[in-house]
Amino acid sequence: MVAVHIKGLDPEWPHLLPNERLIYSLLGLSSPHPRIAQCLNTNLYSLPAETRVQVAETEPLRLAVAPNGDVEQYLFRHPGVSQHQRATWGKQIAEGIAYLHSHNIVWGDCCPANMLLTADLDVLLCDFGGSSMPGARKNSVAPPIQYCDPALDFSYNFSGDRKIDIFAFGCVFLEILTCNADTVAAGWQPVLYRGGRAFNSQKLLIDTVVFDPFKLIVENCWDGSYADGTQLFVAVNDAWVQFQQAEKC
Repeated sequence: MVAVHIKGLDPEWPHLLPNERLIYSLLGLSSPHPRIAQCLNTNLYSLPAETRVQVAETEPLRLAVAPNGDVEQYLFRHPGVSQHQRATWGKQIAEGIAYLHSHNIVWGDCCPANMLLTADLDVLLCDFGGSSMPGARKNSVAPPIQYCDPALDFSYNFSGDRKIDIFAFGCVFLEILTCNADTVAAGWQPVLYRGGRAFNSQKLLIDTVVFDPFKLIVENCWDGSYADGTQLFVAVNDAWVQFQQAEKC
């Protein structure tokens, strides 16, 4: 039996629950993607049109529980996790972002706390309450400040731009690659400052990434070199292949 997490209405942000229900229904609940957290609710589009809005606004989300928590928690508990596993997470996160973008959905909240881990330590993206989708208003949800592009104008609704996910991925991937006992001791949040240029004492964390193709991906995310998740995933997958080859040498 699948363990279930119940996610109810947030009185302070009442639009998030129906928005997330619509996102999951748009993605298709009948055949969940392997990189998206599974929603166990009925697809809204299978309901009569006159009841969809009411159900979306009142019925809690039923989400399958990920037994290993999220990437942020896991790295705190296991800072010695292998580079192979870290690289795998990077590829899987990029795959999930590419899938969202292929459905014209901008995640808008790309951060390690919203990346769940299965029993096999595979990544599942979650938390789409602030995501933007076709035909809906753009939301002004953004990742935590250390994963945000400093060029973002916080005075308007920006999360319909795919580049918010791309920039944040660069920061997240850098953090995944470099998180160790020293950076955990220094504190997860202060490691990155706004803009993603990361540091550890006097040395930039980007300069501690030992595999150059991964370092280049992070820099390209910051520089806006990828137009969408598909381009990002192609680049990450190519680097992953090179990484596997290097591991065999």
